Amino acid sequence: MENAELAVIINSFNRLALFRQSLSTLVSSLNRSGVPTAIIVFDAGSNDGTVEWLRQEQQRQPIPIILLLPEPGEPTSFSHGVNRGASHAVAVCPRLRHLFLYETDNCLMSAQPLLAARELLKRSPHLAACGFTVRKHDGSAAGVGDQFPTLKTFLLGQQVSFLLQREGTPPADPTAPFVLPVVYTSPLLIKADAWQRVGGFDEATFPFSECDVDLAYRLRQLGLQMAVLPTRDVIHDNQQQKSEWSATRSLKFYQARYRFFLKHRPLAARLSKPLLILMHLVELLLLAILVLGRKRKRQAVATRWLLAKSVLNNYEVRGEELGHPQISAD
Repeated sequence: MENAELAVIINSFNRLALFRQSLSTLVSSLNRSGVPTAIIVFDAGSNDGTVEWLRQEQQRQPIPIILLLPEPGEPTSFSHGVNRGASHAVAVCPRLRHLFLYETDNCLMSAQPLLAARELLKRSPHLAACGFTVRKHDGSAAGVGDQFPTLKTFLLGQQVSFLLQREGTPPADPTAPFVLPVVYTSPLLIKADAWQRVGGFDEATFPFSECDVDLAYRLRQLGLQMAVLPTRDVIHDNQQQKSEWSATRSLKFYQARYRFFLKHRPLAARLSKPLLILMHLVELLLLAILVLGRKRKRQAVATRWLLAKSVLNNYEVRGEELGHPQISAD
């Protein structure tokens, strides 16, 4: 543990089926890499057997696995779990050089991407972190990153925002690393000193969504960039196993994205509220006309109505407002 130069940070919650394969490929690739490594898992309260399985893996695997569990009253968000794992790594690994932010729906199929990313960061002082051109198990491409969000695209709605921001122009050389403003943390290799300089995730403001966007933005403010390494050996695929917050995905997106603008462009964010209300009402009318299926139409309209009502309160919604009708994921 004291010799570890790399700490893998994993946040886990009720994804045992995915985690088994994820950890297996990770350990196999790390063994081949020759890099002194420790694996640190923060489990956010799983009740699917994950904790019991991890305790068995601690005894079985050749790489040290540290299991962190939340104390009573401790936050269990994604951002907090990663922050706690990273802080523990810094505390117990005096030779630490890199953090590898890895998720339970990732698979690392060889050591080569990790070794190449370490070398790229070593020779590039302007780079803080490196991600990968991830794919799904069926070979199709998965998302790697985005441009920084703008209020203009935000005012056009969630789906248009994704379309306009998605990754940007592909590089001329498809085999060469390239810089991207926002690189997702699934997985992401980041210099330990850069993580400490930026202060990790802003877990109070971004417990889940947009934590990676905010991290990238603050790194850029420090004059640091993020890169993407082309590879076919890194997988990001939840295999249709939805997270606990999938049912309220639209609301979570708008909450987190608005918090981003409120943090970094507060005046413009506040002035945009009338336009956001208008945008949601227009969406509501269009969905009421165009969406087929009574249940789906009712869900979609209810979602937009709740979004429109919550704008003045920065998209913050009381728990009882989420119960009926259920907020859709669209």
